[in-house]
Amino acid sequence: MADTLRALIAESLAVVRWEAPPLWDALGQRLAGLHLDLALGEERFGIRAEAGEVRVVPPGPAAVRLVTDATVIAALLDGQLTLAAAVQGDRLQLFGTLDDLRRLLAGLHVYLHAAVRAPGFGPLRARFAALDPQAGPGPGRAAAPRPEVIDGDVEQG
Repeated sequence: MADTLRALIAESLAVVRWEAPPLWDALGQRLAGLHLDLALGEERFGIRAEAGEVRVVPPGPAAVRLVTDATVIAALLDGQLTLAAAVQGDRLQLFGTLDDLRRLLAGLHVYLHAAVRAPGFGPLRARFAALDPQAGPGPGRAAAPRPEVIDGDVEQG
């Protein structure tokens, strides 16, 4: 069965929890009490952060909505795109109160730090990239160059 963004997000949260406990705690603190609605391409699901737990749940009422796709997630995880550039370029859309959006962005920063530090994220990054339709034709074959983001500007590499 092919990976879905929902399954990869859930698996990545488990990796953070077990391989980077301090970052797991920080993620739970930043997102405590926040209910998120994620629209990632064709997929829609929620994330709930309560009582030290951050988990993927079915879609439902939420304080914050995040809209993006696999291309943006792969670029963020690969360090080819910053959160600021993604938001400014409308590639990552966020909806909610200013306070909730600040908390979400703080949580996303922690999550991205964990993606760099947790060893189990290496194989996950490759699986996220495999869902990216712009990633190229496959392993071992040449892929089209991906745009490079420098200070919020996109330059073809």
